[in-house]
Amino acid sequence: MLSLEAVEVGYGQIKALKGITLRVSDGQIVALLGANGAGKTTALRAISGLLRTSAGSISVDAVRLDRLAPEEIVRRGVVQVPEGRRVFAGLSVLENLRMGAYCRDGSIADDLERVYRYFPVLGQRRRQAGGSLSGGEQQMLAIGRALMARPKVLLLDEPSLGLAPKLVAEILKIIRTINADGVTVLLVEQNAYQALSIAHYSYVLRVGRVVLEGTAEELKDRNDVVRSYLGRQAAG
Repeated sequence: MLSLEAVEVGYGQIKALKGITLRVSDGQIVALLGANGAGKTTALRAISGLLRTSAGSISVDAVRLDRLAPEEIVRRGVVQVPEGRRVFAGLSVLENLRMGAYCRDGSIADDLERVYRYFPVLGQRRRQAGGSLSGGEQQMLAIGRALMARPKVLLLDEPSLGLAPKLVAEILKIIRTINADGVTVLLVEQNAYQALSIAHYSYVLRVGRVVLEGTAEELKDRNDVVRSYLGRQAAG
């Protein structure tokens, strides 16, 4: 289980996270929701070691992560797919995927096959430069690269950003499949309804604090959540 306990993170004098506590149980998809600036990306970056906490603790399976280097956190099975995809544009699809397995030993053939099963287009374009792929294909490559590290917990930051609705639905369907295959997911997603449609549980952040939490079904049915915290009108 991934656990954050009273975590605080600051940028200079500004506190971006103000004592958040959340838990992601094994086998779950947990959605982390909130308006822009709520602290969602900061939370993911703190978990993956890219930002240091000033208070609180972060752990996975009772092992503290919050003072480990990012590469050691990856070795512990927690891997982030950052917002904006950030593929290696000049490297081929295959080379990008191999980079995802940089901290592992042994053969990666089975892992490549698994990624190509999730994303057949990557297998078809394995020799093509990552930067020449479409936005949706680059998102698939970014997720596939993370899977090459064999994560226990996958941190996804806005995987639908900039994608057409049809591609968004495809990406979310694949995330659900990855989860069903045993990978726990913490999902930051701008489209709250889409995120809640695949999540088991959700937390809502507002200016660095958890203001609401509950099962995805509970939050999806609460119009006040959408209006007050997510900046969208409720469906229906």
